Amino acid sequence: MVTVSRWIQLHCQREQLAELEDHQLADLGLSRTQVRNECAKWPWEA
Repeated sequence: MVTVSRWIQLHCQREQLAELEDHQLADLGLSRTQVRNECAKWPWEA
């Protein structure tokens, strides 16, 4: 059950990351391409 909970948490975090604007991503040292790649992962791909 903990695993499923973690997958849900990762999904929510990736959704939030995808909603950030480019200047916010730049502040985090991330590019839009990196975010797209992260968001394309399955939940079990940490």
